[in-house]
Amino acid sequence: MTLAQYLRIARAQWLLIVAVTVLGAFGAAAYAWSQTPVYSASAQLFVTTSSGSADISTLSQGSTFTQQRVKSYAAAISSPDVLQPVIDDLGLRETPQSLAKRVTASSPLDTVLLDVTVSDTSPARARDVANAIGQRFTAFVGALEVPSANRASPVKITVIKPAVLPVVPDSPRKKLDLALGLLVGLGLGLGAAVLRDTLDQSIGTRHDAGEIAGAPVLSAIVDDATVKDAPLIVHDAFSPRAEAFRQLRTNIRFLSVDTEVRSLVVTSSVPGEGKSTTSANLAIAMAQSGERVVLIDADLRRPTIGDMFLLPGGVGLTSVLLGDVQPADAVQKWRDDLELWVLASGPIPPNPSELIGSHRMVEIVDSLVEQGYMVIVDSPPLLPVTDATILARITAGAVVVAKVTSTRVDQLAAAADTLRAAGAPVLGVLVNRVPKTGAGYYSYGGYNSEGYRSATPPAPVAPAPQMFGPRPDSAAPAPEQPPAANGRKRRRAHAPTATPTAAPVPPMPQDVTRFTAPTAPAPPPVVTLPAEQAPHQPYEPPQPYEQQQPGRAHRHQGEQFPPTVEPVPQSWMVPPPPPRTAPQEQPESIDLEGLLRDLRRPRR
Repeated sequence: MTLAQYLRIARAQWLLIVAVTVLGAFGAAAYAWSQTPVYSASAQLFVTTSSGSADISTLSQGSTFTQQRVKSYAAAISSPDVLQPVIDDLGLRETPQSLAKRVTASSPLDTVLLDVTVSDTSPARARDVANAIGQRFTAFVGALEVPSANRASPVKITVIKPAVLPVVPDSPRKKLDLALGLLVGLGLGLGAAVLRDTLDQSIGTRHDAGEIAGAPVLSAIVDDATVKDAPLIVHDAFSPRAEAFRQLRTNIRFLSVDTEVRSLVVTSSVPGEGKSTTSANLAIAMAQSGERVVLIDADLRRPTIGDMFLLPGGVGLTSVLLGDVQPADAVQKWRDDLELWVLASGPIPPNPSELIGSHRMVEIVDSLVEQGYMVIVDSPPLLPVTDATILARITAGAVVVAKVTSTRVDQLAAAADTLRAAGAPVLGVLVNRVPKTGAGYYSYGGYNSEGYRSATPPAPVAPAPQMFGPRPDSAAPAPEQPPAANGRKRRRAHAPTATPTAAPVPPMPQDVTRFTAPTAPAPPPVVTLPAEQAPHQPYEPPQPYEQQQPGRAHRHQGEQFPPTVEPVPQSWMVPPPPPRTAPQEQPESIDLEGLLRDLRRPRR
């Protein structure tokens, strides 16, 4: 693995690493504070040999002899012959064997010094035992090195540094133990993170989802705890989650350069990945940009779209497919200020796959597309049933939803392979529930749910006129017509060609919440020019973009404006100045009055 992969794992599994590191530190602290303090006291002995000659060679030989003896004395200092008298002198309640475990002796290299160290839980007892060993060992060596009964020992041991009372315990070293615990915990945490990442088969980042599905990642929806209470983006249109759906809308529009995508199906590999919420919010985002959208709940097994929009679901897609009602009688407009119609699922049938794959379903989708509607179909998951595969062939393609840390790699790969095997294109992947503090989430500093709001609310805007209707200044706008289905030849993607001519939308039931668009503000006062100015012809406002390019939707409008804007009334316009004429030749004088009048005229 490369360093970048380790950093990615550390960033994704930082919580596990921190938890194991903290556990290691707590374990080391608990061990250090539970131990009894142990103190160490040391005494230093100097070993010499006596000789009657002052010859240099003799002294050198004596020094070599002493160094060899010191190595043996270090092992003999913990013998019972030395420690038993110490126990008797100090009145210790232990054996020479137990005392020998707490006594160590060492000799620095190439010296005749002997260091004796005693460890004990009592600092005073450690000092007394070290000094007593120094005294008793001196007598022990004197008796041991006597060559005969009438001669003195050639070896002499002197205590040159007696033991002192220790102040700081030798163990435990709490700071060192705590640092070691942190290092050990960090190492274990990194190892656990790498092991978990290796064994984890779920989608971790948006890059993983696109690579596995073999399709572009259209957007990444941030994880939001308020989704269960407010699943639709109209509740907070300025949140990062709403902006992610607007990004999804934009990317769908630019998927194909030659053919515009006018119908699609939203699905997932397994249940619980957020496909229905994605379908609903994508339809809202499309409608907010001026598109005329029809959202079809084709999940005839577990329908949720009707409940999400608070619309009755007794009559819907099933009723239309069975021929009980016409599509114009089954669709329901959600809000007056949005061009969004919802076709609920209707009664749950015993054979949903057969109904979805019928020729009637193809006619409904193709007819809506030919009338200029953007058709978004919510379908069941791909792996459990085949409904989504059938719908993907009917529409222009499928958008597959994958949930981070939930959807497995094999599930997403199998879903993409299922679509491609049936000849249905995979338009892209939507990565859902991306953590805010992990890889794959990006933000623009300061532009959050509060960053777009102003101190005062914007002025209300009147509902936009019909997109594919006559000009407002020439005739009254025609009432909105619901989508109608008529038998047409099946095509993948179509551009809007004409205004729908189906029956009007049935009245909304009384138990459904309706939204009323705010009234338009009063027009500003009429601007008039001074009377002395020359008359001119009334200004003709330019023709709206919709009539210049029929069948085209607004693509470059901001979200805060209505999808279409009425032409500005002529009374609001400042008339352009009259055409200028060639000045007459007046070499003797200058017309100052006419010059000032020209300067006061408004310029276009």
